Amino acid sequence: MTGAIIGCGRIVQDHHVPAWQALGRDAVDEWTIADPTSESRYAVQMALGVPAQHVYGDHRALLLREKPNFAVVNSPHVSHEHIVLDCLRAGVPVLVEKPMATTLAAALHLIEVSEAEGIPLAVIHNYRARPQTELALKLLAEGAIGRPFLYRTESLGIGWHPGASGYDADWRIRRAEAGGGCLLDNGYHGVYLSQDFFGKVESVFARISAVRPAVEVEDTALLLLTHQNGATTSLQAAWSLGGESAAVNEIYGDGGTMRFEPDGTVAISQGSGHWDRHHAAPDAGFQSVFRRFLECVHGHGVPCSTANDGLECLRVIRAAYASAQRGEAVRLADFEE
Repeated sequence: MTGAIIGCGRIVQDHHVPAWQALGRDAVDEWTIADPTSESRYAVQMALGVPAQHVYGDHRALLLREKPNFAVVNSPHVSHEHIVLDCLRAGVPVLVEKPMATTLAAALHLIEVSEAEGIPLAVIHNYRARPQTELALKLLAEGAIGRPFLYRTESLGIGWHPGASGYDADWRIRRAEAGGGCLLDNGYHGVYLSQDFFGKVESVFARISAVRPAVEVEDTALLLLTHQNGATTSLQAAWSLGGESAAVNEIYGDGGTMRFEPDGTVAISQGSGHWDRHHAAPDAGFQSVFRRFLECVHGHGVPCSTANDGLECLRVIRAAYASAQRGEAVRLADFEE
């Protein structure tokens, strides 16, 4: 099994590489990598022990000269579409970082090519694969907080994650590379988790703005999602604060409150002032995502998140942009770009 890593930036160096190292050579025998930045290439090359002859500055050269069994695409958002297409047309199964594309038309095109060629395509929704999320879903199914009706997720910060050393530190606020801001980047996780907890989204109402003058995309996003089952998600994401703010992730039910703690704990209160703490490993979920994608490449099993899952998450986000522009709620069933 030979894997290709295309894009070796911060998320790969800090999270992907440790997960692949934990899975070991039994999962992937050899690696080949591509990134236009020498610092990023070198960091991943050294961490995974990749021979120099399998290191490239351009993914097209990699696909021309190598025969990987799969590729993981981790480049800036706007470039996902053409890199994934290049891989699919070379017959290489793809696992792509979120978002799979920045427009619905691009995402649909990727799915059409994947299905036409019979080549697997999946997207990384790693929060879905965290032990904490799996535990929360189990507790919800058991009725730990009664009937859940509201998911509140807030990730409000003073800035964005900088690009890797040697690359543009602010690519996330450049529209030409990012395609969207804090909603498409940070808020994205809350959107697909809300669908895991409450099911399909029926409508979205959004207020979106850029507070900081140098930001070309949104740095503040407030969303209300109405789900088909009647539940509501309140989602807030921002890179615009002048000071720190505490992150919030809670689900409210008619029989209690569920809180997601940073250490992986799921805490439950039923109004007595006492919190029952249910422990899960503080794992980011990448190992599980990678393991299940490899099973898919081997011809059995399904990925944690399919390309269609990525499309549905992107549909909510694109509808949110439309809602903010129109100043009204947008029904998903009626939404077209």
